[in-house]
Formats: sequence, structure tokens, C-alpha cells
Amino acid sequence: MINTKLKQTSIYLMISLLLAASLVSNHTNAAMVGTDSYLAAAQTEYDREALLTLIQTDDIKQQLERYGVSAADAEQRVNAMTHSELLAFNDALQSGPAGEGLLGTLLVVFVVFVITDMLCATDLFSFVNCINK
Repeated sequence: MINTKLKQTSIYLMISLLLAASLVSNHTNAAMVGTDSYLAAAQTEYDREALLTLIQTDDIKQQLERYGVSAADAEQRVNAMTHSELLAFNDALQSGPAGEGLLGTLLVVFVVFVITDMLCATDLFSFVNCINK
């Protein structure tokens, strides 16, 4: 009688523990990764690396320093850019004429910096007021 009661109690305990464990565990759903989403992520990283390489050139560093932006701040900005910002930036680089590329690039970088200052993402320029406050 005691042995059956012990078995019955242990079975109820095991069932309770299994139910509790199944309620606590995380449920995951597997899904196929589409080629488009993978290529978009890969393209974003490629664009980011290309822009970081561009910022590291001496000409760009000098122009950024003339505007009062250090190369480290520019790198932080590029790393914080979203996919759409990177696309817009690269489109501006590709559509500009070859002779005006450096000046146009610097202007685009400056505009991106001003916009991120306006959105309170950074505080590089004292003359730009944050619009989110």
C-alpha cells in the first residue's frame, strides 16, 4: 500500500514537473531565410565597410577635420547608420560626377551628421538643436 502510494505520488510529481518545464521553455519557430534578406544584410555590411574605408583616407580625414569632425566620430556615425541611410548615401556617391566626388561626398557626410545631431543621436555641432527634446 505504501509502495503504491509512493509510486503514485512520484508519477504525479513527474507529470507536474514536465508540465511546468513545458510552460517555462521557449518556443522557437524555424523559418527559411530568403535570399533577398540575406543579400540585403550582406550588402549593408559591404556598404558600411566601403564607407569606413573611404573615411580612413587622408583626404577625407582632412576635410572632416576642417568641418570639426574627428575620424572616430565619423566611424561611430557610419556604424550607427541604418540600411536605408547607407543606401541613400551610396546612391549619392554613385550618382555624383567623377570630378566632384570628394566635395559631394563631404557635403553628404556633413548633411548626415547634421541630421543625426537633429535627431539627438549625437552631439557634434553646437549650432544644431535637437528636435526630439
